[in-house]
Amino acid sequence: MKLLLLNYMETTAPGGINRAVREIGAEMVQRGHAVTVLQANPANLPAEEMYNGVKIIRVESRVAPFLYDLNPAMYIYLRKNFTRLNPDVVHVHGYASLLPWEIMHFLRRAECPVAFSPHYDIQSHNTVAGKHLWNVFNHTVGEHSYTAAAKVICASRFERENVKRDFRVTEDRIEVIPHGVTHIEAPRKDLRNPHHISLLYYGWLLELKGVQYILKGLYELQHAFEKRTRLKIIGDGTYKGTLSKLARELRLQSSISWYPFLPEEELYREIRAADVFLLLSRSENYGIAVAEALALGVPSIVAKTTALVEFLDEPGCFGISYPPDPTELAELIISIKDTDPQVGPLSERIRTWGQVAGKYEKLYATLLHTTAEPG
Repeated sequence: MKLLLLNYMETTAPGGINRAVREIGAEMVQRGHAVTVLQANPANLPAEEMYNGVKIIRVESRVAPFLYDLNPAMYIYLRKNFTRLNPDVVHVHGYASLLPWEIMHFLRRAECPVAFSPHYDIQSHNTVAGKHLWNVFNHTVGEHSYTAAAKVICASRFERENVKRDFRVTEDRIEVIPHGVTHIEAPRKDLRNPHHISLLYYGWLLELKGVQYILKGLYELQHAFEKRTRLKIIGDGTYKGTLSKLARELRLQSSISWYPFLPEEELYREIRAADVFLLLSRSENYGIAVAEALALGVPSIVAKTTALVEFLDEPGCFGISYPPDPTELAELIISIKDTDPQVGPLSERIRTWGQVAGKYEKLYATLLHTTAEPG
């Protein structure tokens, strides 16, 4: 098959949507399919490049940053080049911008099956103003993003229920396919230090990710429970300055190591060495970081919110109410360190990207066959 994947962000950058696009693309190439990713160019990178066998085409737009990613140049590019691209299946990724809506508007006229992965959560619902604006977006623009898709692919039961509720998408048009991981190694070889507690967070540093609660739990561990504890924070984002200030206020600077986003093998080495991985996010439509930590055998703590609660069925994953109480969080971390729970066996919700690609491949083939049927 010739597959065309569309992304409104930079596919080679960190982040869950980008990870899904590039991993699925690379796996499909390994299976003998031709894959092109058509995307915006927010990082001003080359207009074209080959990445793990996937052809990436970046369409520059000077106005997109000011128009919520609306990209007139992308629409023009598709009008001029769609026949030349000649995809068998188009898969659009992302919901929370105007570019997917723009692309779906074009694809309504294309005689080609379309799949849509919204990567949809409810993070904009948390204030009265945010909820109002989100509802306006949903019902004036958002709903139209779903109409051209023969199948809507969700990563979790949580995402599926929100899509059904907010966009009136029927059950028969939705397929739940969780995201993947690179390795599944649980139970792990023990790389931990017995003399102190090692905590880990990795991902974007945003307010909604809840890293501030990890810092408050770290303070409790050291001052209320007198536990030697180290925290590694891997990632970057707009909330880093606020987190750094909080760390100084709590006098935790010497107990925290800050790292930028790391290459995969370095990241996995840090994950394997942790006693506990934490994701105390307010909102996730899946939670790839949790899946990766569990797949490497590392006990994990998640906030009992949104799609994260679905990981609580996995042995070795523990939940805490949101917003987390620092004392309760510290006590849970100590219990995990003392009892050394085994992670796994894991359910099919945590699978390799190769297995995930197999699900996508079957779905694409079904869409292609259904579209090709006469009448």
